[in-house]
Amino acid sequence: MKLFLWWCFVYFLCLTFIPSVRESLNAAAARTADVEIVTPAYFGVDSLTSRIQTDPAFVTGLAALRRSWPQLHVTHRFLMSNSPFCFDLKAETMFLLSQWYYRDRRPNSIPVILATGCQEVEYINYLASHWNVLMLITINTDSKSANKAISPTWITNSPLQRNGAALIALTQRYNWTTVLVVTVMTAPPFYQLVTRSIEEGVVNIPKFKLTVWKLQSGGSNRSETINLLASARLITRVMWFMGDSNSLRRFLVVASDLGMTNGDFIYLTVVTASNVKLFGNWTWNYYDNDDEKARLAYQAVLHMEMSQPPTGQSGQSLINTWRNLSTLPSNELTLQFLASTHAAFHLLGEVLTQAVAASHNRNDLENGTLLASQFFNRSFEVETGVIKINHFGARLTTVSIKQFNNESARLEEFLNAEENEDGLFPLQSVAPITWFGGSLFPANEPFCGYDGLRSICAPNDVSFLSSSECNGIVLRCRKSPVCIVGSRCYYCAFHLHAHSNCNQKGIAPFPVAKNLVDSRRRSTAD
Repeated sequence: MKLFLWWCFVYFLCLTFIPSVRESLNAAAARTADVEIVTPAYFGVDSLTSRIQTDPAFVTGLAALRRSWPQLHVTHRFLMSNSPFCFDLKAETMFLLSQWYYRDRRPNSIPVILATGCQEVEYINYLASHWNVLMLITINTDSKSANKAISPTWITNSPLQRNGAALIALTQRYNWTTVLVVTVMTAPPFYQLVTRSIEEGVVNIPKFKLTVWKLQSGGSNRSETINLLASARLITRVMWFMGDSNSLRRFLVVASDLGMTNGDFIYLTVVTASNVKLFGNWTWNYYDNDDEKARLAYQAVLHMEMSQPPTGQSGQSLINTWRNLSTLPSNELTLQFLASTHAAFHLLGEVLTQAVAASHNRNDLENGTLLASQFFNRSFEVETGVIKINHFGARLTTVSIKQFNNESARLEEFLNAEENEDGLFPLQSVAPITWFGGSLFPANEPFCGYDGLRSICAPNDVSFLSSSECNGIVLRCRKSPVCIVGSRCYYCAFHLHAHSNCNQKGIAPFPVAKNLVDSRRRSTAD
């Protein structure tokens, strides 16, 4: 009987204390959670997301995380592509991540995909959302991150704005509703991503006409540039140039030769890192025969800088460390992107530590959607400054818009903006506009139309000929855009292309009405 009572007492103890011991052990294990971070990556020189650029930030970021939150057991590994090209990493990303997730991932770890993101973010998101794994992107950006139905675990710490909202805000401020985007296909992949995000951003804007043309040669093929500009002048006065600085300068030199840098046309370019060799030297001064022409042409350009380097004593200390760790010359480091990558480890450490402390269920720590939600609507104080994350997990960004001062030959800020919670950029004026000696930018469309042929601008005794009709009398039009045939005054109207007979004969393509009248008078006097 005594033995029976003894075993009953033991059974009671087991029922009472073992569950609580198990819970305590689970809680202790949770508070010292095993965090497994992986990064799809490659070594290459075609993008600022390559390890050649970003490795120093991974070193300092991981060290700072471990130092600040020692209770987290954190490991990090790169999932490497064998190719030196961003595009190939995109093709390999799903294989690299699947191999890790199904074969190499540690049981019971908290998995995190932390990537700079070249062109592969959509593939990462596809897998991360399917696996419910937290993903943190530090450089690339995409408007799809805002759609939590398809991107439930996606957090973006990129300093770049996502959907062309700042560019759109600028065009709306000055009532530019007809815009041409010129995308340089030989430029870094970043610009193609920006073009795509702009297209997505303007879809729902009423009465906004966006045209996208590709410049295949990067401006090195003069004929291609001439044809593009000649066609562009028939549809717009506002061009967004998505390309590197070398391509921009070649483009402007040709535009100058065509008389399209005199203040009637406006060119806007996006600058992510003005000091980085990959994007070129953002200046007119190349010490060649086109310097003076490029300097004058630069007056027709607005520069939008989408991110700023870290500041303050802590920021400068990090910059010095990155320079010591990097294999690149110090003036080629993309400090903005190094800062965002470094800071991503801080954001992750802070959120995970709080999640671990609050969690009594390990499943919660492996729930990427739940972890992602803990980044929302928060500000983080990091070594590089304050980072604000909005309600869908994207960093609020800033932009600075600069114009060229011809007297100082320097770019000077005249507008800036901080993104608000709604993803909008309320632009603030910090200096007056100085546009070719005036204070107004070009209108969306000239009064006489893009081609100058609007009937209201033509004198009553002027008739217009088509290109084919004009070619028939081209010999009589060599010295003037206006032809006298009998008692009538004709104007040669045509598209300005390099192969145009009228253009080859030297006929001016688009004079305003006053020029038509003056030309007629000169022709009559002759």
